[in-house]
Amino acid sequence: MKKMRKFYLGVEGGATRSAAVLVDESNTVLLERIGKALNVHSEGKEASKKNLISLLAPIFKKADRNKLYAVLGFASIDTKKDVALHQRLAKSVLPKNTVFRVVNDAQTGIEAKCPEAKHRILVIAGTGSSVYGESEGKTAKSVGWEFPLGDEGSGFDIGLKVIKAAVQSWDGRGAKTLLERLALQKGKFPQMEDFIDDLGILFHDKRQSSKYIIASFAPLLNKALERNDQVGLRIRKEVVNDLTTGVSAVTNNLRIEDKDFCIGLVGSVWKMPGLQDAFKQGIERQFPRAQFSQREEGGEWGAVRLAKKLADHS
Repeated sequence: MKKMRKFYLGVEGGATRSAAVLVDESNTVLLERIGKALNVHSEGKEASKKNLISLLAPIFKKADRNKLYAVLGFASIDTKKDVALHQRLAKSVLPKNTVFRVVNDAQTGIEAKCPEAKHRILVIAGTGSSVYGESEGKTAKSVGWEFPLGDEGSGFDIGLKVIKAAVQSWDGRGAKTLLERLALQKGKFPQMEDFIDDLGILFHDKRQSSKYIIASFAPLLNKALERNDQVGLRIRKEVVNDLTTGVSAVTNNLRIEDKDFCIGLVGSVWKMPGLQDAFKQGIERQFPRAQFSQREEGGEWGAVRLAKKLADHS
């Protein structure tokens, strides 16, 4: 009879995509998977469950008859009610007798970017945004409360700024900007009135998908920045200020302003031209002892680390 082995499963369930990795006790990668979004708030329970099953089914075959420890990080966990909801979701999908835990994806991300740091902060800037920190058993979070409570620095927030700037450029409330033309080109509209009509229909009839459609306008800012568009530069400055303020709030709540701390960056928004440099300069001026992580691992690897810790405590 074969000896039962320990397998560790890490899942990163983002708002746009998901990723999973299965490793054994020697840290050998047995299988890696990429899948669809697992955000219950935007995708819905049934779609998220379907996507999770599709992501993990081949992994379950690989881990068959072995002891499985799993940590699943979801972008849609913000409250105790969310934790309970995602526990039920995971339990309905995972094999029986799996030892598992569900957490916010900031916890898996920070474990991937700053695994050994005593004080650490993660700044997520993707479709959604969040600033999350840990220090000696304490945690703190700012931003990341979803629209309209607080999603500053996210792709959605930037997309909304781009759209507003385009409309204000057209109706005379704001400075003329390349974003006006870019927004019309993206929507394939001949004039702004058609664009405005379409957005009105979007918010009334497509509430589930509106966040992602708005976020899809964020990359237009990159094109504007390449042309040194002044409105684009102003929006980028606002993004830097919003995320820096989030870091300040977390360091203050954790009381690590004057300590060495690791800071990791996650999300597609960081590809914006000049954003990382401007953000790092602002952080380094305010927190000279901050050190930026150079690690490239995704959140699924942070989840694997947490799964091993879960096994140690089980």
